[in-house]
Amino acid sequence: MKVHYPILLFFLVGGLNVSCAQSTKNVPQAVMHAFTDQFEGASKVKWQLEDGKDWEAEFLQNGQEMSATYSSEGQWQETETEVEVDELPQTVRSTLHAQYEEFKIRESAIVRRPELQKAYEVELKNGKEVFEVLLDEKGTVLSTSKESSGKEKN
Repeated sequence: MKVHYPILLFFLVGGLNVSCAQSTKNVPQAVMHAFTDQFEGASKVKWQLEDGKDWEAEFLQNGQEMSATYSSEGQWQETETEVEVDELPQTVRSTLHAQYEEFKIRESAIVRRPELQKAYEVELKNGKEVFEVLLDEKGTVLSTSKESSGKEKN
């Protein structure tokens, strides 16, 4: 039997894409309705089911990369808006420099949650160590989580 590797590769890669990103037809109606009400005009929307229960949309809004997370019932849980490091408040950068001097910033975002008006989430890396740090506008560390094969709360 002759194996056609390019065809096999196409189906394997296609299968991986399907398992990572969800079609909008799989997204619950309540989630779609909440998202379109909150982010009218969003483009390049990609949905993903997180932990088998929450729905995350990654999208562009007014030229900014964003993500929003909803419960399966359509309850908004969080919005993240990517920002450049130099857009972080000086108080946040000062705290990061003082407490995580040996780490490099990989990503940063503005985070909004129902219980949190505005905070900053920063992903830091030093060698194989990766941390996510959540800070308020004053630079106070609200939480840290160490990234590994899964997230561990510290």
